[in-house]
Amino acid sequence: MKKLALVFLLLGVMGLFTNCNKDDDENEEPEFFLRAKVNGDDFSSGTLTAIRVGPFINITALQGLNTALSISVAESLSPGNYDFDAILTDEVSAGYGNSLPGGISVDAESGIMIITQLDTMTQIVAGTFEFSGTDANSGETYNITEGEFKAQYE
Repeated sequence: MKKLALVFLLLGVMGLFTNCNKDDDENEEPEFFLRAKVNGDDFSSGTLTAIRVGPFINITALQGLNTALSISVAESLSPGNYDFDAILTDEVSAGYGNSLPGGISVDAESGIMIITQLDTMTQIVAGTFEFSGTDANSGETYNITEGEFKAQYE
């Protein structure tokens, strides 16, 4: 739950550290992105923020005004496979939710992140992920699949 709280804290500072993903040419893929399917529906970032907070790189994608998908990666990691397990590891974490009253609040309970690039010199991190978790408010299970990201962090 505290991880998701960080997501919404980051939402508050999005205006300070944003990278727009809108190119002049609509056919071009953005260089930096975070996208996935949430219960089968497309989620793609309108706004992407990637900042280092202590030993972690926090990447948050905002869709619309209040729905966020966030992943966190320990900067000390090497490319490889990492399991989401809220109890056993602080290497990687993820969450999905919104800031509406009684809204959605989901932390990754199981799943995997595959880091394909983590370059501390260029400050670029990339990879894929999928996870599932239970909404703390409704008890509904959310499945986040086909996740992929590439971000340059500050």
